[in-house]
Amino acid sequence: MTNPIEQHRVRLEQTLDLLRKGGLYSLSAKNRKTMETETEKLIGKLGAMEARYLTIGLVGGTGVGKSTLMNALAGEVIASTSHRRPHTDRVLIYRHEDTDTPPIPGSVDVPRREVLHQGDSIRRILLCDLPDFDSLVGEHRERVLHFMEHLDLLLWVTSPEKYADKKFYDFLLEAPKSKENFTFVLNKVDLLFQGETLEKGYEQLKLATTRFNALLKEKGIAEPVLFALASQEVSERETLSPWNQFPAFRQHVLRERNARQISAIKAQNLDVEIQSLTSLFEKEIQNLENAGRILGETIKELEEKRPDWIQTGKEIIDRWFGIEIQEKISLSQGDPSRLVGPGFGVATLLFSFGKQTSQGSERQPGFSVFEPPEQISKAFHHRYAWLEDHLSHRFLNENISPLLRERLKEIMDIPRRFENLGEAFFQSAHAYAEERRRSPLWGFRFFQWVIYGFIFAALLLSTGGEDAWRSLFLTPSGGAFMDLLLSIIGTLFSTTGLAALGSFLIINLGTGFIFYRRYRNILLRKTQKNIGRLKEILTRVWMDSVEAILKDLALFEAQLLSQKADISRLQKGKGPGGKR
Repeated sequence: MTNPIEQHRVRLEQTLDLLRKGGLYSLSAKNRKTMETETEKLIGKLGAMEARYLTIGLVGGTGVGKSTLMNALAGEVIASTSHRRPHTDRVLIYRHEDTDTPPIPGSVDVPRREVLHQGDSIRRILLCDLPDFDSLVGEHRERVLHFMEHLDLLLWVTSPEKYADKKFYDFLLEAPKSKENFTFVLNKVDLLFQGETLEKGYEQLKLATTRFNALLKEKGIAEPVLFALASQEVSERETLSPWNQFPAFRQHVLRERNARQISAIKAQNLDVEIQSLTSLFEKEIQNLENAGRILGETIKELEEKRPDWIQTGKEIIDRWFGIEIQEKISLSQGDPSRLVGPGFGVATLLFSFGKQTSQGSERQPGFSVFEPPEQISKAFHHRYAWLEDHLSHRFLNENISPLLRERLKEIMDIPRRFENLGEAFFQSAHAYAEERRRSPLWGFRFFQWVIYGFIFAALLLSTGGEDAWRSLFLTPSGGAFMDLLLSIIGTLFSTTGLAALGSFLIINLGTGFIFYRRYRNILLRKTQKNIGRLKEILTRVWMDSVEAILKDLALFEAQLLSQKADISRLQKGKGPGGKR
């Protein structure tokens, strides 16, 4: 059974930890500090009520020398024939006369008698001489076994004549105390040395202790703590026999208890003060319960609305990526290096003109095209704002603590979520567009070179003259080639040649513009082809944002309900596991 003072201590320390963490939303900072001070005072009272007492129970059969053993522990006679029990079920409790009255362990159902003594060596020890187990029957036996639950240490005392007694082991198996708190004493071992040589006595002692250990292990005591001694020698001789383990036994008992504190006064009188302190938790529990319920209902409502929210997000993204935005995206990806000849010049000129007209914007056209316009941003922000307003109004209507409302606002953090959504849209769209615009369009570029080559060949054919070209084809030679070259140069500087050159330039410019337009159409078709995938990506971003809100609200709900359960246990005086 847990010590009542220790129960209170654990309860108050948990309360103090909760207060210092700032986990109570229903208390102002001033009230929390006051409650913290009061809790510290109560913990101080518990410390003042504690003393270092050891409750030792001596268990044994008739005539094993328990009284002699107690006198030896005390260093003087504290147990005498005048202390004999008038009844076989009575417990004798030996206490130092100058100590404060400690709580008597166990139920009042067990008859007991207190004996005062002056043994200073055991001033902080309560020695409980239990009735001889071989005299206990029926209800008396059950009461003594129940009494044993409240003792710190059990000394099982027997003698060489009785250590093999079956009744001893039967009673041992019934004992409710943990076996780690058992100490076994084989008393009166001087009988083994009477009339025997020292060597023969040691041999008999070894046989007795070996057999005793074996019997204990058979009964489930894996590593029994066993001392062989003769307590009568302590009062009769100044120097103990070398085989007498009483000094080691006494040190074991007294050292065993030096580190352990037990209660000195019953702690029930603190119940009223502690209950008054923790009554402030009632409001907190109600706040946490109501807030958790509101969050649970809102999460369920949002789960039901999620398909509509997702569909609305898709429609908003569709409006964003209309024909105009598709064209802007395709143009923003228009790298002129994919055009050659006059087409490259036309594209460079038009793209440069486009940059000049957009001068003064915060971002380059290639980036700003992926930033949602204001009307699109407002449409998404409206969903966030609805959720925040919905929760805020419900918290206000049910008079939830302002500190809880502030915590909810921190968790929702709508400005941050909205900013993150816009940034995620921009980054996702830009990354996808960058990935898709890397195609070099080698076939398109080759086709341009072929057309421009054909136009140039037509210019050469028209300016070289029929005779010069026929001569070169019929009799190819260096002279024929030079005649053709001179004919072309001569023609170019004539009126006909200048007209042909002008026609050549116009045709090239027109062809370049046609290629530029075709290039734009190619980009637009590629953009239209990929825009569906891009919409899916952005819709996923919106879905992730909605999922993040649901996850954060669910986590907050779980935290509130967990804290409510912890505080409820504290209020009821239960430990972290819900047990008293």
